[in-house]
Amino acid sequence: MLKRLCICLVPIVFAFFLNGCVEDRAAIKERSSLHLRLGASHLSEGNIPSALKELLEAKKMNPDDPHIYSMLGLAYGGKKEYEKAIDNFRKALELDPELPEVHNNFGVLYLNLKRWDDAILEFRKAVNNDLYSTPERAYCNMGWAYYKKGDMGRAIQNYKKASEIDPEFTLPYYNLGVGYLSIDKTDEAIAAFKLAVKLAPRYVDAHYQLGLVYFKLGRKEDAKREFEKVVTISPPGETRSSATTYLDLLN
Repeated sequence: MLKRLCICLVPIVFAFFLNGCVEDRAAIKERSSLHLRLGASHLSEGNIPSALKELLEAKKMNPDDPHIYSMLGLAYGGKKEYEKAIDNFRKALELDPELPEVHNNFGVLYLNLKRWDDAILEFRKAVNNDLYSTPERAYCNMGWAYYKKGDMGRAIQNYKKASEIDPEFTLPYYNLGVGYLSIDKTDEAIAAFKLAVKLAPRYVDAHYQLGLVYFKLGRKEDAKREFEKVVTISPPGETRSSATTYLDLLN
């Protein structure tokens, strides 16, 4: 009888031990997730040191979470520690090659490094994933990479694709305006900038570009209206100062 009791107790104790481990792992993952959310919040506020502190703590607790490495890539990119950023993006994709937002963020890092072809490759991987919820951002970024390469046709094609997916996304319209100006399609550029400011009335750069176009065309009243808008809504800085100079010339 004693032997039976001892034999029966072994699996019971073992099961209790396993359940405890499972609960501990779940608790650790939850704490890791909390650090990840805090890190993301700090990063969105531009507080990179605090973001890194939280993200590195999250990584210690859950070193197999690709989202942690993705956020670390963004944080190190913000610090201009580009090799560390690349390493973390690669680790995230090693853990889960199908994360489209990581490919998009990796592409943005390559844009900062002026590695246009590498950026385009990452953006393509992002938009080719049917589960990507915001492909318009990767298309817009890909357009910028083509623009920097001097391929205006593909740049404009990607900006248009981005605006077709999300007609309320303002950045593709602004970039379209810049692209059209680079190939002397002034009317198309004006139309694109107008769409940008219609969607975002306080879009300083779009108002400024419209002012420049109108100024060059000799449309003084239109230029004056746009530069006055820039002075009204923009913080002190180079753009506001430049708009003020143009207003002085127009007056």
